Amino acid sequence: MGRCLWPSHRWICPPEQFRNIKDDVDIRADLFSIGVVIYEALTGGNPFREGARNALEVLYRTESVIPVPPTIPEDTNGMLAQFVTLMMNKFISRRPKTAAEALKWYSSFKQTLKM
Repeated sequence: MGRCLWPSHRWICPPEQFRNIKDDVDIRADLFSIGVVIYEALTGGNPFREGARNALEVLYRTESVIPVPPTIPEDTNGMLAQFVTLMMNKFISRRPKTAAEALKWYSSFKQTLKM
């Protein structure tokens, strides 16, 4: 759990890392970043960076903008979109507490994906 190194990692940093609240930075910060990477892989864009004029606007969006859940045709029941949205939740208490918990939830619906 390092800090967001500039410039390459700032686009996937969770709010608590931007705020440098060390006590809040744990595995859930990494899960936020994984959620952003999955969002990018599914949509081709970063939910916080798209249209931002500068790094400060990215920071603002990361802190305050709730991304529109990705639309994925193969996700017929919307569970993957919910999963990605959960991983990118602004509130660390609402993200999975562990990678194992995130994997368990993903495993519960991955068979429904038509990919």
